[in-house]
Amino acid sequence: MKNVVIILLTFMGLFSNPSFAEKVTIAIGDIEYRAKDSSENKMYRAYGKGSREDTRAFVDMLTTALVKTRKFDVIERDRMAEILKEQGLSMEGVVNGGYEGNSFNLKGVDYILTGAVTEYGETAKAMKVAGFATGKRIASMAVDVRVLDVANGSIGFAETVRAESTGSNSLNVTGFASGGDNSSGALLGKVMRETATNITNLIVSTIYPIKVVAVTKNGDVMLNYGDGYLQDGYQLEIYNQGESFIDPDTGEELGSEEILVGKVSVFSAQAKYSKARITEKTGDIEKGMIARVVSKDKPKKKKAKTKKLW
Repeated sequence: MKNVVIILLTFMGLFSNPSFAEKVTIAIGDIEYRAKDSSENKMYRAYGKGSREDTRAFVDMLTTALVKTRKFDVIERDRMAEILKEQGLSMEGVVNGGYEGNSFNLKGVDYILTGAVTEYGETAKAMKVAGFATGKRIASMAVDVRVLDVANGSIGFAETVRAESTGSNSLNVTGFASGGDNSSGALLGKVMRETATNITNLIVSTIYPIKVVAVTKNGDVMLNYGDGYLQDGYQLEIYNQGESFIDPDTGEELGSEEILVGKVSVFSAQAKYSKARITEKTGDIEKGMIARVVSKDKPKKKKAKTKKLW
């Protein structure tokens, strides 16, 4: 499986001061379907083998992924629609900024997550030789995500998130297939879940970066995220944050100087926290430092060198 996440990092006022005493409340809004269909997708649906415009399953996956982080209070899309209706508002008006500068008070809601599916479908790669054919299917999905700041009704955070999922190889001989995962629904479901996870990771790491909460006596590094976000084998880099940079024109905090002090590998992801071992170290790793996931693969063990006896 290959995951590609296009991240245009911006330090906007929305997340410039994430010192929240309580959990942030995020409401799930509409995720529109705007992806163009390939001729192959149209052919598959004609035979009842594909799905398309219904984004309810994807929204459910996204909601589950956000809840599992334990960092947010999440309001589901149906409940969000009820809240807007009670105040005589619509999601379309909110997204288009129609209420900016006016009375816009959604009690108990800090941010609204909305967006559009801009890419979704499958492609096939095949090779034929003398009646034999091998091939694999690749599902891809891209979502333009927007996070709305309820306080002022503006779009404060926008990113494009993309994921790909590849089915296993299969062999076809004169119409008979063997091996491989040829289920269109399963592959599309897999890429939807990957995209939901990538969106959640982006939002979480922007609002609440992973942090070192303790370093044990035996040198293990304790991180403030559990198995809803981190998994055994994840590789992270640890940074010490230095002086902040301020935009002289707007007064906006643009970010801060970061110094790489080491790398760690998660070996025990629990419900609310994770334990990691130090794999590289260029400085002291201390409580409060931030961490970023750089790989989801376990580090490869170096082969021991053998000396020739003759």
